[in-house]
Amino acid sequence: MCYVCYAHSIGAKLHPLFSTASNTYTEHVHKQAIEAIMKESVDVYKWLFREPVENWARYTFPPKLKCPNNTTNFVESFNGKIEKLRHNPIFTLLEEIRRKFMKTTAYIFKVVNCWTTVMVSRVKLLLVKGKLSSRECLVTPARRGIFEERQRGAKEKEDTGQKRKVGKPRKDEQTHVTTSSTQLSSQKRQTRSSSR
Repeated sequence: MCYVCYAHSIGAKLHPLFSTASNTYTEHVHKQAIEAIMKESVDVYKWLFREPVENWARYTFPPKLKCPNNTTNFVESFNGKIEKLRHNPIFTLLEEIRRKFMKTTAYIFKVVNCWTTVMVSRVKLLLVKGKLSSRECLVTPARRGIFEERQRGAKEKEDTGQKRKVGKPRKDEQTHVTTSSTQLSSQKRQTRSSSR
């Protein structure tokens, strides 16, 4: 049922009565408004009850839906976007809202097409930071499946160095722990050549 069309077709006298009947939280006030509508026009009363009351009267809605205000951040943002368009007829309003969303989407695509990589710049920055911090670690095999990890530049003494034993690598530690012997030997060669 279109609330706006109904209000225009019935007239200004029945509009507040229907508004009260449909928006009230209690059955008592709803019945009073319906009786007032029936006194004004029996045809309108019959027309109203062609549709089940559960579809249009607020007092029949589930209790969790009984909130007079819709004030989530999304709703506030949306209302801010359509503030200048509210006075338009419904089709014009919907067309303008669609155009606004299309312009925003086109702008986002334009920005994305300027990227030089496939990743978002923030994610790329995080990966570069992780890559650089992992280069500061030295990984040496302790025994089968267990490695020692310490920071470069730390003294060799165990009490001052940042040594720790690492078991099987977890997913979040896989960038820091190397299990391949070829990678370990290449790291040792790089360390020796950089120290010379």
